[in-house]
Amino acid sequence: TGIYNVCGSERLSKFEFAQKFAKYFNLPSKFIKPVNMKNANLQAKRPVDMSLSTNKLARLLDLSAPSIDISFKAIESG
Repeated sequence: TGIYNVCGSERLSKFEFAQKFAKYFNLPSKFIKPVNMKNANLQAKRPVDMSLSTNKLARLLDLSAPSIDISFKAIESG
């Protein structure tokens, strides 16, 4: 019972994720710009750190979440 987070094993900001995604898939990254959450003018307030922990799920399944590079390889291979 309870809440189980399903996400990658690495802690990345949206900016870092976008940079890694563009680099891995050889996409242009010139439009990927960091934005300070205070200056984003979001309607709903969000915490600065929105990372999730997979520890509970990893213990239950006796598995570790894959790295971002392994996840990208899975996307690439379809």
